[in-house]
Amino acid sequence: MGLPTRLLCALAVVLLASPGGALAQESPFLNINPAWSPDGVRIAFESRRDGSADVWIMNADGSRQEPLTRGAGDETHPDWSPDGARVVFDAEADGVWNVNVMDADGGNRRALTEGPAGAGAFARHPAWSPDGSTIAFDSERDGDIEIYVMAADGTGARRLTRTPGMDTHPAWSPDGEWLLFSSERDGNKEIYAIRPDGSEPRRLTDHPGTDLGAEWSPDGSRIAFTTDRDGNEEIYVMAADGSNPVRLTEDEDTVYELDWSPDGVRLAYYSDAPGRFEIHVLDADDPRPARLTFTTYHNWHPAWSADGRRIVFHSDRDGDDEIYVMDADGTGQTRLTEAPGRDAHPTFSPDGSRIVFQSPRDGDDPLDVEIYVMRADGSDPVRLTDSGYAFAGVPVYSPDGERIVFQVKESEDWDANDWDIVAMNADGTGLDTLLAGPANDQVPNFSPDGSRIVFFSDRTGTNELWTMAADGTDLRQVTSGGEEIHAAAWSPDGERLAFVRGDVLSGEVWVARADGNEARPVTEGAVASGVPFWSPDGRRILVNSGREGNREIYVVASDGTGLEKITNAVDGERYRR
Repeated sequence: MGLPTRLLCALAVVLLASPGGALAQESPFLNINPAWSPDGVRIAFESRRDGSADVWIMNADGSRQEPLTRGAGDETHPDWSPDGARVVFDAEADGVWNVNVMDADGGNRRALTEGPAGAGAFARHPAWSPDGSTIAFDSERDGDIEIYVMAADGTGARRLTRTPGMDTHPAWSPDGEWLLFSSERDGNKEIYAIRPDGSEPRRLTDHPGTDLGAEWSPDGSRIAFTTDRDGNEEIYVMAADGSNPVRLTEDEDTVYELDWSPDGVRLAYYSDAPGRFEIHVLDADDPRPARLTFTTYHNWHPAWSADGRRIVFHSDRDGDDEIYVMDADGTGQTRLTEAPGRDAHPTFSPDGSRIVFQSPRDGDDPLDVEIYVMRADGSDPVRLTDSGYAFAGVPVYSPDGERIVFQVKESEDWDANDWDIVAMNADGTGLDTLLAGPANDQVPNFSPDGSRIVFFSDRTGTNELWTMAADGTDLRQVTSGGEEIHAAAWSPDGERLAFVRGDVLSGEVWVARADGNEARPVTEGAVASGVPFWSPDGRRILVNSGREGNREIYVVASDGTGLEKITNAVDGERYRR
């Protein structure tokens, strides 16, 4: 099934100029609150990498990180249903927190609680019972924060605790007979257990430190929790009756929010070890943590200079997408632009003296994007278009440097099939429409001799590669069938096309003859997006990849060998201004 039109149109140019496209680097809370799926294959977590908190999902090794929610408010504290089919979480809207549920792919979302305006934390920190029939949560609906339970459909909510002080973060025992929670009822945060009917409350810890976030092991024999009893927030494990507490972590960094793997071998948690909050796992019996997430910033849309010595790209490393240039080996990264809005999709002129790119810098709307050009050192930026289109972007030069081809959106109706391809002279004059709907025709690129333009289009119902003459005539379909195709570029000799096939943000790079025959993949597990640009000698291809979570720039030989990362958003060279 294809993506909805609006989503496809936006993602086809990789989030266009989304105001949430840049990392909110002012917030250290980036990846937190991990929850293992019942089969141990996936981990749900919350991330603030795009500003507000959203629920994300990834494989248990940290790969394939994808958002499940994209709400305007915060969505946090995910927990899986026992069958792994659904995820429950808390969500904030207009200052009120409620418990929500959705399918594990992010679909069929609905609220299970509906707190009135001004209710604050009406329902938070949900936890599914092992049999799937009940959800525990905490709420301040009656004044103090107390523990509640309700049916999994949101009905029949009832209060379990009635004490002064805060009772919070419920967690079920594997047999469903007990609930763990943290409480201040005796003046200090300690771990308690209670029956699901509210009876038999038991205190399990007794220490001047703060004990929080308790979780039962899958076999019910142990309880993991966090505590600062030794001066720093660390992970401890104790017997189910509270005896024999043992410290697992020995670190100066603070740890939070535990979750056991289904096999009881590992614990997922988040920590501020790298200076911002990221998700880690450790073996409960051999506690050497491994970091899973590395969210710092993203490097996007690389394009080679004609001499093969430099690569231009855009990055959100400073909190806003800007244009950068680097040497072909990834060194010498230099920022070229500094303007509000998302400067993106840069490409060099054939003589290497200028860079054309898209930007909303002169508009009030982040999607009011126009075409700009500047010198290769970032000086003298000039706006080329004032088109009246809803969007004008993804520009590239013709091989002789005389023309620029790009895509435009006719209307602000993102469900309308009106992505067109236009061209203009390199100075912005002589605007011509080459191809107009009804279809979404996107990401044009000239052939090396300038006679044809390749692009992708959904005019047959799915995204396929097409070519046309440089004047918009002689339309030819190049590919058909199989997975959707989202971007393409010609090899320097004009004999081959490199393109991304599959999901718009997690596809693979393929190479085929210019007529579409002899198609073969050159990457595996690349999580690729954007245009795969060829090196001038035709031996290498630039790949934008999310295989490690954040977007990085890689280079791969055209035969598929030697995939090499040349940017490193976590540990690599920064840049000079």
